Amino acid sequence: MREPNRNSVIRAINECAGDVESFINRYASGRNPKAHYLRHEGKLYPLKAIWAAAHNPSIHTRNFKTDVAIRGLSNLGFEVISDDKINNIQEMHNYDDKLDELLSANFIEGERILREVMLFKRNRELVRRAINKHGTTCVVCGFNFGDAYGDLGVDYIEVHHISPLCESDGIDFNNNVDDVTVLCANCHRMIHHKRPALTLEELRNALTSSYRRRRRVL
Repeated sequence: MREPNRNSVIRAINECAGDVESFINRYASGRNPKAHYLRHEGKLYPLKAIWAAAHNPSIHTRNFKTDVAIRGLSNLGFEVISDDKINNIQEMHNYDDKLDELLSANFIEGERILREVMLFKRNRELVRRAINKHGTTCVVCGFNFGDAYGDLGVDYIEVHHISPLCESDGIDFNNNVDDVTVLCANCHRMIHHKRPALTLEELRNALTSSYRRRRRVL
């Protein structure tokens, strides 16, 4: 059995990018990452499944410990990030601290925001897929935390569920990545400022012409 090298890891990354669900089912029996990810070209991938797929022949995640994959990928020059860092990147990193603020800052979307927060806290894979699909630039105003704050803001963005469900009838959000997008903190607050929540297009239309010129928003 050949140990992974950079080329075999890149091949595994490309395979994962093609169909992440099938990839995780094949190499990890459908188990999503719990604490560690591989980051490559700004996107996150399941660390152990990538390491398993990069072997020749491929193996299963049950055949080795996480530390082996961390050490192997790091030695090959890949970036490994922990669950603590994932929280900072993907989940409005102070969700718990922000929750009271969101619910008390005169927003009348409190119940909906609470359900949205809990969805993303429970489903990190959905958040990862949303960021891989949309990137880390706000889809409404074009703001990027990394551009504004340098290393402090790199890869930070907030995630928003755009489904009209769950406004008042108690229906849970679904887990479809097509119903999830990324917003900066300001746009995320403004989109919930009215009930029902604004659509992305409505929020874009609310941007002033002077702001559009400054930010070069179309």
